[in-house]
Amino acid sequence: MTTMNKFRILAATLIAMLAATAWCQDDYVNDETVPDNDETLAEVIDSKQYNKWTSSKNFVLGVQSMPHEIDAVATDDAEVDEAEPYKSAIALFKKELKQHPRNAYAKCNIAICETHIASISLNKTLVDIFNGEDVIKIPLGTSDEEKMALLEAFYQEKLKEKESAVNNALKLLDEGIAMLPAADKQSRCKALLAKSEILKDNDFDDAVQEACLVEATKVHPCDESYLNLLYFYSERNNTEMVEKCAQEAESYLPENAIVQSYKAACAVKAGDYDKALVIINLLIANDPDNAELLKMRASTLTHAKRYREAVDDLVAMANADALDDAYTPLAAIAVTSDENLNMVLDAIRSQEQRQVTDELPMNWPFIEAMMQNNIAHDYPKALECTKKAVNISNNVSTLMFLADVYYKLGDVDKVLYILDVTAARDEENDDVLKSKIDKEMNCGMADRVITDSKVQSYLGNSDLMPFSYSCLGWALSAKGDWKNAIACYDEWAKSDEGNMIPAYYKARALVLAGQVNEGREILTGILASNDFTGNEEMKMNILYYLGRTTESRAILDRLAASTEQVRAMSSNEIEEAEQLPEVMSLYNLACAFSLHGDTDKSLQYLKQHFESQQDDAINYDYSILDYDFDNVRQHPEFLNIINEFKTRWLKGEYKPAK
Repeated sequence: MTTMNKFRILAATLIAMLAATAWCQDDYVNDETVPDNDETLAEVIDSKQYNKWTSSKNFVLGVQSMPHEIDAVATDDAEVDEAEPYKSAIALFKKELKQHPRNAYAKCNIAICETHIASISLNKTLVDIFNGEDVIKIPLGTSDEEKMALLEAFYQEKLKEKESAVNNALKLLDEGIAMLPAADKQSRCKALLAKSEILKDNDFDDAVQEACLVEATKVHPCDESYLNLLYFYSERNNTEMVEKCAQEAESYLPENAIVQSYKAACAVKAGDYDKALVIINLLIANDPDNAELLKMRASTLTHAKRYREAVDDLVAMANADALDDAYTPLAAIAVTSDENLNMVLDAIRSQEQRQVTDELPMNWPFIEAMMQNNIAHDYPKALECTKKAVNISNNVSTLMFLADVYYKLGDVDKVLYILDVTAARDEENDDVLKSKIDKEMNCGMADRVITDSKVQSYLGNSDLMPFSYSCLGWALSAKGDWKNAIACYDEWAKSDEGNMIPAYYKARALVLAGQVNEGREILTGILASNDFTGNEEMKMNILYYLGRTTESRAILDRLAASTEQVRAMSSNEIEEAEQLPEVMSLYNLACAFSLHGDTDKSLQYLKQHFESQQDDAINYDYSILDYDFDNVRQHPEFLNIINEFKTRWLKGEYKPAK
């Protein structure tokens, strides 16, 4: 991994700043979660000591100085010091401690502020590095690689400073917690929860976080303490502890909806769907418009194989705008069997018929179109439904879906016309042009791909540059224009830094263009600088173009055996397997065996590819242009396989096996 990539990862995992925590009198007065059998806070509230601590001027000003909400993303404005409010608060709390050395509330708040300052400081360091600020002195003549190494070392030093500051803050927080009045259980609980957040955000061991949360529930069993502990166990998929914790919490919080939801979830995992539904139905009775509870009931009904009720729930929710994506959960039910697919379709149609307005809250014909297309593979019916959907809403996604259905029916001219019209209507939507290029590549339209890829690359969308240049490189290679293809792969590499794929394609193009030594030099570098664990297919290809065909063939045979093994497994076996071996697509197996001169196996896998259940099997002319098939291109069976599929597809008869 390059140094720049390491910094990108660090940036993606910036430490989330803690929500500011401060203790003041209102927190106690409004606390309604203290069980009847627990000590009340009257002793604390009425005590002179408490009033002295929480009412003193410096303490109140310190609490007011701490921001109530924090933006976790550092500002680019160098004039703004995000840590300043916390520094001011610390100064006020320290003044308070001079007056009242035993003010534990002030000490705890100092610890909280210090953790915020440490996070802000580290965050600012990263922002400065990415913005190219001179955070350290770099000697003249230092290479980019050396510069990044120096910056990383500087960052690691700042990271250690932050870790030290956090450890000191935790020590201070522990001191503050120990000083809190024994009767003030709520503040002790709040402090422990604040500590658990610090531990979590700084990647402390799970056992340390758990101990802190468990102690918080023992000190003050309330919504906040138990829900934090429940979330901790749930996040780690510890069903046993979630159930145990939910049962314990119920004795303190019998009416809490979230605790009850956890209990229902545990019942679902245990297979006791009746128990789960009793809990969920009671929750829904108290909160009938809660979308999450309704989804939970629909999911539980699905697990219980009470599909009719689940579908009714999902359709009702979707029509009431409580469920934005109705297709996914309905499809999950529909795939269980043909009978259930028909049941879902009946529910959708009845919902559509009940509509009297022109504008449906949910475009039900579009949902049915996706069902017919993706599950039933009934493309004529999908086309009929999509046309209805377009009449309701002719937005870009619906039109793109219409083009896709026409594509499945073999009407390429209509596909390209729809996508051209859609692209002209929404010039800023690159997905339309990308879809068009994908289909042109599948149909082997190299000249069209070149035109459209150039258009897309000129748009200047950096996110789509890799796609544009990869397609352009393929089309130029297919036409034998190796010089310009290699130039495209160079541009691809520039727009997709750190990706070895464009370098591999460039090297392969050089070898195929006759510049064998230059290409193999690049391939040797790729092989030496990358770990191919889980990506043996790439290693196999690199070894082949390096001329190490014996090693390459050994990997191919191993991957082919793994592919056959997985293809022979049932869907349940695949789902239950702890780890599946690496496999290759049927098309890539056909390519690889062709390269290694094994005509029989190449044609075997190519035939299986075109008979497979994958919708992307529609790439007959792509296969004709693919130079991986040079060794089998003259074999009569090669064209027979492709033409047999092409004839079926262009007649609208393409229908993959279910």
